Amino acid sequence: MSLRIGAVVLLAVTLSSSPPSATGEEAESKALAAIEGRVTDASGKPVLGAHVDFGRSGAFDPFGPDQVSGPVKTAADGSFRITPRASSMSREYTLLRVRAEGYIAQLTRVRVDHRGLWWRRIPGPGGPEPDPETEYTDGPIAIELRAMKALFAGRVLDAETRAPVAGVRCVVSNDEAVTDGEGHFQIPLAAGGFRVWLSTGSYSKSTWVNTADGNVERALLLHRGRRTLKVRVVDSEGRPVDSPELAVAAEEDGNIEARRTGNAEGLVELSGLSAGPFALVAHSLSHGFGVRRGVTPGVEPTTITLVPGVPLRLRVTDENGLPLVRRRLKCSLVRIGDCVVDPQWPVAAGGATYLNDTYTDKNGNADLVVPSDRFALDILSDRLESGRLAHDASKDGSETAVALGW
Repeated sequence: MSLRIGAVVLLAVTLSSSPPSATGEEAESKALAAIEGRVTDASGKPVLGAHVDFGRSGAFDPFGPDQVSGPVKTAADGSFRITPRASSMSREYTLLRVRAEGYIAQLTRVRVDHRGLWWRRIPGPGGPEPDPETEYTDGPIAIELRAMKALFAGRVLDAETRAPVAGVRCVVSNDEAVTDGEGHFQIPLAAGGFRVWLSTGSYSKSTWVNTADGNVERALLLHRGRRTLKVRVVDSEGRPVDSPELAVAAEEDGNIEARRTGNAEGLVELSGLSAGPFALVAHSLSHGFGVRRGVTPGVEPTTITLVPGVPLRLRVTDENGLPLVRRRLKCSLVRIGDCVVDPQWPVAAGGATYLNDTYTDKNGNADLVVPSDRFALDILSDRLESGRLAHDASKDGSETAVALGW
């Protein structure tokens, strides 16, 4: 694998009008119809075969199979053209990802609104510093790719049989790979500590890898469970809750093994689980929150009773205390009471369960319904500002402030 010092991606954008929305800047927003660009190295030579794709900002898995557009590969002259998936791009902040052999993957958020093309680089380990301001431009966007500092070479094995597992999606930082027939994958990285996320579609887990001392080779064990769990979610009066959201997390480390939505009778059935024990976190916009600890898979339904939530007003600011106005916020519950449900994933992907999306007003205020006791939320804006809020509704009152940063 050859190393290169750096590269620049030059982009041109084709626009199309999007359907009008109710109020504000969105009424004049546009959808991205296509982006054309050219990938070059630091000397201006084109990069052949670089991967370019689009993901949906704010989705649990922005580059998952149901969200991603592409990838396309650059031609011999480094050029490419990619069209975003229409169902996900209108009035959404789009993630543009560029990956090439020998480089650390780089993300850039892109949107077209009433002022034109909006873009800003997303900082990552070993990547460029965040742009000081949002850029609006009529010309091309320049994205700098930095050379990798270490190569992470992994092999995924079945924890019980030690046989290699093919087709496992492995995500590290802004990059990803899929295991081959022998369970092998490789991802170029910066120097530092990284979360490695493994997914087979029905099950996911994570671990840590440290590349501070250079290249890393490691075997990763995947516990592909074969057990089934049935859960029944009821309200405070014992009535079934329609379409509850459920997260199943390992008691040992909070790692989420499964997330499901129940049926109209409040029943959720999950398969492919390990032996447990698990912490179950259930949520419904209309009925509140519930937790059940120490649950092991079995054939009989486990019942979770939801407790009504309470209103909370957030004062949302940036790191300098200035209000973040007219932001769409996606809030993800990562702790409730003493139960920690670790998202095991960057904040952009969310955590145990999403609360209802909300918007800040012209003063930077937003309203939520939250658990009635101690909890923690990961918060992500549609401009990818993020932060964590820890709050105790029983002691800290119905208003609080949270600062979001890049």
